[in-house]
Amino acid sequence: MDRYLFECFVFEMKDDMMEQSLVVFANQAKNMVEREGISKVTFNYYPQEENRLQLVIEAEKKDDKVAVNYMKVHHTSPDVWKLKIINPLSMHKDCYMVSRGDGSGCVIIRLVNEQVLGGIKAGDIIETQVVGMAMAIDIFEDEEAYKEKVPEGKDGQKYLMGDGAIIPANMIINNNANLTEERKEIDHSFDNLVDFKGTIKQVWKYPLRIFDMDVNNYYMAEVDTEYGNLHIVIPLPIFPEGLKGFGAGNIIAGKLLISGDVCIDDYEKYAKGITNNKK
Repeated sequence: MDRYLFECFVFEMKDDMMEQSLVVFANQAKNMVEREGISKVTFNYYPQEENRLQLVIEAEKKDDKVAVNYMKVHHTSPDVWKLKIINPLSMHKDCYMVSRGDGSGCVIIRLVNEQVLGGIKAGDIIETQVVGMAMAIDIFEDEEAYKEKVPEGKDGQKYLMGDGAIIPANMIINNNANLTEERKEIDHSFDNLVDFKGTIKQVWKYPLRIFDMDVNNYYMAEVDTEYGNLHIVIPLPIFPEGLKGFGAGNIIAGKLLISGDVCIDDYEKYAKGITNNKK
């Protein structure tokens, strides 16, 4: 999933290019492991000057070699949510079912830098800087256009999402105890995504210069949700075909990976540059 996100932001990475990138990260990890005298290290790598796009690297020293275990893609934003842990998702590393701090609601979030908390268990209250990474979206002119586009179900009814709704639909549907045999055989790789719908408040456009190369621009849309304010990062390859533009007042709906960074002591840095790039 993170490789998919990385390739949407930058370019399709051939296997040899991915290997070269991992070597760069492994060399950085090696220096940190040797300097700090530890066997396992997680660190943040910011390929942009503005430190918006964030690659979270975990590496481990085994014998005399340092191996990169994984790379997660995150993006800074000014949004901070207080959440209550319901339970971890066994099939998705670092993903948790959570509620609001008062125990209401249910949503899925993938955390980065979670090791600083020293372990996460059911019932814990956490604060995390959040961002939505768009995986599939539709954009509508207004609420009426959204209602018109939603297809009718088998019973002839249209099931419309409320404004600001976030629903862990994949998890609910694909893990139902009454699943058909066909449903049981499907790929569960995307069960940690959520369905959402919101009215766009503001839109920003950002240039992306990464690894000293100018690549595609990307957009960030701000919406209100049931859990708080949320900025949604939208790489160009995700945009609906034929869309000429979008902005405040439009409806955005689709599937997100909600990513949260628990290192929020200096979260004001996340707001840097936001207001200077309004579309």
